Amino acid sequence: MSKCLKLLALSMMIGIFSQPVSAQQPSAKQQLQKANEGSKARDHVFDGRKAPPNAVRANPAPKPSMVGRPASEFRPQVKVAASKAPPPPPRNLNPTGDKAVQKGIDGYRKPGTR
Repeated sequence: MSKCLKLLALSMMIGIFSQPVSAQQPSAKQQLQKANEGSKARDHVFDGRKAPPNAVRANPAPKPSMVGRPASEFRPQVKVAASKAPPPPPRNLNPTGDKAVQKGIDGYRKPGTR
């Protein structure tokens, strides 16, 4: 008997899932009411989708007058900071620390200087 119940339950499940799903359509009266609700509702598609965004509106507030203002107000302001000299490159002329080499480096003078 339990096999019969399992088969019956299985056949019912298959029957439920094998039937095509139909979209519910509103009646003509509902559509007419929706269309006459107003401008916001009139743009709405009556099939479950979201309503479209509102229309773009202008900003009618008074704007500031540009008459009499110097053109220099509208030029970009560029501020340049003074730069520092770059640091000297690290040079190690005596990597081994030899005293004779260091003595030669310390006693070196540029040519043309006394």
